[in-house]
Amino acid sequence: MDLLTRPELQKEMADLIPNAKQVVIPGVGHGENQEALKEHEKHVLSFYEEVETMNRVTTKK
Repeated sequence: MDLLTRPELQKEMADLIPNAKQVVIPGVGHGENQEALKEHEKHVLSFYEEVETMNRVTTKK
């Protein structure tokens, strides 16, 4: 669990950012990119792919 930013606050912040997602990696705290690098990368790359797809759909109009 992230001791610096509680999950409830993370959700509040994500809700304020268009298309943002809150991802919780069990057993990992604030330094997910160091504590769970592969899992972190998987989520970041997935997000990039979603954004790229949205951009392609938007630019075709």
